[in-house]
Amino acid sequence: MSKIKIRTAQNVEVAFTPASIGDRIIAYLIDLVVFFAWIILFSLIASGLNDRIFSDRIGTIFFFAIGIIPLMFYDLVCEIWFNGQSIGKRARNIKVIKLDGSAPTISAYILRWLFRLIDMSLFGPWVSVIAIAAGGKGQRLGDLVAGTTVIRIEPKVSLDLLRQPVLDEAYEVMIPEVSLLSDADIEIIRQVIQRYKEINDTRLVGQTAQKLKEIMQVESALDDYAFLEQILSDHTFLMAYGDES
Repeated sequence: MSKIKIRTAQNVEVAFTPASIGDRIIAYLIDLVVFFAWIILFSLIASGLNDRIFSDRIGTIFFFAIGIIPLMFYDLVCEIWFNGQSIGKRARNIKVIKLDGSAPTISAYILRWLFRLIDMSLFGPWVSVIAIAAGGKGQRLGDLVAGTTVIRIEPKVSLDLLRQPVLDEAYEVMIPEVSLLSDADIEIIRQVIQRYKEINDTRLVGQTAQKLKEIMQVESALDDYAFLEQILSDHTFLMAYGDES
């Protein structure tokens, strides 16, 4: 499946792979297994209880509500609690994000959940399958309304990239303005470097370097890739020794 390009809050384009229809169907089936497991567990609990709990209508309604309500709100609660993933999505390594690359708001999750009635229930799953296949951004109707999509989670950084160089106190920071960058900015730089190592995406490296120079208001004689690596080294040093220097 072709990638979708998302412009982040830092005004950098990052490409994501939309979750395939197959992944989403399998995730849905896994969630159905969770549903049936809960129904079986609830039935066993109900059969083991004394019939006196069902002696009046209010007690019966209340008891069965405990079994039904969790199923009704399963997708909504899971996606809010697990940052865009149900148990099925987590098993398939896919998640919900906003089209700008950020985490969905609670209102976006609620819209996705409300439209599941149309997407998955009233007309079966075919409405979702057609919408996802036709749209090109992996969006069912609920995603279109909420401004979200479902993407495949890819390893953000390699182990080699996470293994930062060991820096001692004699290290000289070349770009002290890295202190202006957030953890999210540093994570994007890591992803960009990883992408460059994988597919030699020089355009993304140049775009990222230029944007960072604008944010920090600095100039550098380093080439774009070396500039990004220098930022990571300086950031590592400042995180380790910044308070002592």
